[in-house]
Amino acid sequence: MKRTIALLLLAALLLASCGGGTEETAPAGTDTNAAAETTAETEDPFAGIDYEGKSLRISSSIDTYDSTNAHALIAGSGELTGEIVNDAVYQRNQTVMELLNIEMDFIESEWNYNNLYQELEKLVLSGDCGFEVIINDMQGLGKAIRSGYLQNVADTDILDLDKGYWYKEAILDLEVVPGNYYFLMGDAFTDCLSSVHVLYYNKDIITDTFGDSDYVQDIVLAEDWTVDKLQEIIT
Repeated sequence: MKRTIALLLLAALLLASCGGGTEETAPAGTDTNAAAETTAETEDPFAGIDYEGKSLRISSSIDTYDSTNAHALIAGSGELTGEIVNDAVYQRNQTVMELLNIEMDFIESEWNYNNLYQELEKLVLSGDCGFEVIINDMQGLGKAIRSGYLQNVADTDILDLDKGYWYKEAILDLEVVPGNYYFLMGDAFTDCLSSVHVLYYNKDIITDTFGDSDYVQDIVLAEDWTVDKLQEIIT
């Protein structure tokens, strides 16, 4: 029961101690009005965006505790090697960096669902956000959401979940807070497909029995989920 879903988890740490806040600011050098006009004309949400070489710090899990991790397909080797998959990853990352004028700084971590939350909490208490992007396990990041450590990206104009490379239904199913997105899943992250563990249940029966369709989710989010609790509900 301990093996949980390994998903794409894209979240920026939102910490008051790190100068974080809820207001979004335009990238440096961007005329928001001009960018809006350009987007309407070209249908390119990234037109005119320039982050002036800013480093995007990405925590990417390399732990082997679970069945898979996708670090090799996220960061690659950082160079062309002649190996077809690695070179495709390299070219993809280079394209993103050139398009947005950013540097992608991949930082390896061996965090897993047992210690991920504790490691994030250390960053909070130290006053150092550490990362803009975290790719790791759902369980620890779900708890971090409830502690206010992760950034809601639902109101980001350039995030279009209708694009085929996002797994929209899965993202919407993972709305821990209605209307807020903290977990992003898509084609770039093979863990979404290769290391998924799911428990299905009939929400109508749960509603009829306990009067609340979210009864099971609330138990899980409160970290009170056990095999004994599962057996109790089944009974």
